[in-house]
Amino acid sequence: LDEHHVDGLDHPVRVFQLEGVQRHDRLEDVQGEAVGEFVSREAQLGYLSAALAMLRTGRGGIIGLRGDAGMGKSRLCREFARRCTTAGIAVHATAVPAYAVSTPLLALRTLLRSRLGLRAEDTPDDVAAQVDAVFSSRNPERSALVPLVRDFLDAGADLPLAAPGLRSLMLERIARVLPQSEAPQVL
Repeated sequence: LDEHHVDGLDHPVRVFQLEGVQRHDRLEDVQGEAVGEFVSREAQLGYLSAALAMLRTGRGGIIGLRGDAGMGKSRLCREFARRCTTAGIAVHATAVPAYAVSTPLLALRTLLRSRLGLRAEDTPDDVAAQVDAVFSSRNPERSALVPLVRDFLDAGADLPLAAPGLRSLMLERIARVLPQSEAPQVL
């Protein structure tokens, strides 16, 4: 429309008129969109790139992002994930929408499904077969977790996690399996 002065800024700001609204039914639709040129985040991308370099040498780690709503955290993560994918690095991502924050361990479930190569359209039998392939072993303790992990991924028979420490043991085993890979990956 035109440039206007805004309180707190020493320069005029271009103002635009909204010409329409587009509804998105899926988070992935919004996340996959090109929102515009990615600028002014070199320092943050440099930090993530340095962490990636450490990952390539066999040293993993965890990076947390925080900031106010609208600051660009999601966009920064999408840009970094895009760069990793372009470089041939597996990326496994998870997010919990606001309406699902009360669903226990949803983020871990989603991340584990991605890490196991499972898709939304996979049947419970497909999920069970993949869980069997990854979690079964000659170790009886580890093999005993297979039904629990199947159930955790909704491919089992709704087992109660009544045995003391069984849920903790399952989560500990999942934590060991998630980062195992022949090549670097970003979780």
